[in-house]
Amino acid sequence: MARDLEQYAQDALADSVTDACKGFMDAADAISAIEDVEPEFDGDSICPYYGQQDDVVNEYEREFGNDAEDLIGETTYKATEWQEAKTAYAYAIAYTAYSSYFSTAKQELIEAVEEFADDAQTELELEDRPQVTFSTTCIHGWAAHNRELSDGTMIFESRQLDGCNGMAREIGSVWISCCVDAPVKA
Repeated sequence: MARDLEQYAQDALADSVTDACKGFMDAADAISAIEDVEPEFDGDSICPYYGQQDDVVNEYEREFGNDAEDLIGETTYKATEWQEAKTAYAYAIAYTAYSSYFSTAKQELIEAVEEFADDAQTELELEDRPQVTFSTTCIHGWAAHNRELSDGTMIFESRQLDGCNGMAREIGSVWISCCVDAPVKA
């Protein structure tokens, strides 16, 4: 069975973002770094076996087949090269699907960073937007949060984060978090 290309793209974005955004940083700097992240596609890691290539074609051709044909262009194969043609088509479909999912996840993350920083400033009653950090798991671990926003953002406001308050939200395969030194609410 071929990989779930949407999940694969989200995981690849998470790895790229956590590599590009080390430590805490301003939301604007994080967004700039995320905008610079480019997808890295490797067809052999997605569908190296002929059966997986069939799965990719069956699963994604309807939505991405036309784009794959445009990508392949007018390449022709001899009848004896049918397997190479099928592999090229499967890789082109996988590439267009992966690229589309990666781009969508990237845009959603950029929008979520803005929203998260604004929500953190409001919810944690801060004068300025806090610095944010990214990870593939919640950096606050098993700390109990006090409440959640409707989008699942966890709010820690009882200084249970080693004396600090904070927020965390999962966006696709990326966790965005902040941790601030703030007084206990009365």
